[in-house]
Amino acid sequence: MPEESTVINMMSKRKYIWVFVVLILLAVLYGVKEYNRKPTDLSKVKPEETISAVALITSFKDNEAMANKTFLGKTVLVNGIISEIDNENDTLVNVYLGDSTLFEKVSCSMDMSKSDEYKKLKQGQQISIKGFCTGYLQDVELNRCVIFPQKK
Repeated sequence: MPEESTVINMMSKRKYIWVFVVLILLAVLYGVKEYNRKPTDLSKVKPEETISAVALITSFKDNEAMANKTFLGKTVLVNGIISEIDNENDTLVNVYLGDSTLFEKVSCSMDMSKSDEYKKLKQGQQISIKGFCTGYLQDVELNRCVIFPQKK
């Protein structure tokens, strides 16, 4: 009888080892999938909020907690005038929206997969930009931004 018990214990241990190995493989596959996941292309996402650049800046300056509840983590369409374009060797383009009366701006970190569109932008141009709001530091920050087509 003791031999039979040992065989059952060995088979039981093998099952546990195989289950453990399969779980480890699934975890590794999930990790690789997440690591290689591309961010959502915001050009195809409907904006959750639409606001002017000056109103967005003012809402964060006046009541940051309320503005965070309204805009943080959402896709926002911002209308405004380009006050500055910061192009770092065509690797990172930031477009700043706002007016000359405010120190703060809306900083739009552009999606570089659409970089051909950004070369046509000019300071002082009226534009609509859609981006993912990540909060308020010195400026209101929008990431993965794309140019929203103007109605003609």
